[in-house]
Amino acid sequence: MSALDLKALAAAAAETEDLNVDKSGFERKPLEEGACLLRLRDYIETGRYASKNPAYKPGLKVDLVFEVSSKKHLVEIDGKKVPALMYVSLGKGSSATSQYKKLFNSMNKALGGTHKNFLTMIDQPLKAHITQNKVGEGKDQKIYANLDEKGVWSFVPAVREVLDEDGEVESSTPINVKELHGNSKVFMWENEGISDDMVVAMWETLFIDGTREDKDKNVVSKNTIQEKIMTNLEWVGSRTEALTQENLVDDSLLEADESDLAEGATAPEDEDVDCL
Repeated sequence: MSALDLKALAAAAAETEDLNVDKSGFERKPLEEGACLLRLRDYIETGRYASKNPAYKPGLKVDLVFEVSSKKHLVEIDGKKVPALMYVSLGKGSSATSQYKKLFNSMNKALGGTHKNFLTMIDQPLKAHITQNKVGEGKDQKIYANLDEKGVWSFVPAVREVLDEDGEVESSTPINVKELHGNSKVFMWENEGISDDMVVAMWETLFIDGTREDKDKNVVSKNTIQEKIMTNLEWVGSRTEALTQENLVDDSLLEADESDLAEGATAPEDEDVDCL
């Protein structure tokens, strides 16, 4: 199996997508509010799904996972302090008004404005602001943590600024953002610029072996990412199905990433952004 080459994947993605160009058309506790340090770890296109609103046609969905490593956001797993995970699930829109493009633009600006897609942003140091919102009442109330507020994403450069007496930036110093704790997962759905070997390599990195008990004590599979992709409307007859369903998964990829157990969630602001 060939190694997962992020640079090659990003180059292939750039052939079919430049996000600088607009086109028409287990229980997790919420993370504490306030400033945070983080890095994008995973970018996973899960395929096309029917909209909750029957007035809209089926759309492509994307899951992004951030490791939040600021001190107050670390969580303890097996006696070790590790970054919490923040999940963002949204439709892959290409217009300037889509949350997908707004998220890209916010991150791209914070990273210098040189990126064409999310893949080259993986493992880049960022600073953002976490907010919380409450849904429901009483014992059924749920609290969600978000990296945006009313659709405005909060990413800024990971620097510490010193202001002069007029409030202007006098100097800035890079903030040390912890390196990624887990291994990055990348998956692009039916991208013509990617080789068959790369499709298989991406697919295999998504595999999580084993089972667990859900909140109702039912035994369920841990292999949630692959299983989610296989439920998308275009799975049957797809290139990915043809390439992966007769391939055995590399034994070295069978162990679940321990950081997948960290806590964090992102709340929906509208139909374009879903909570995981």
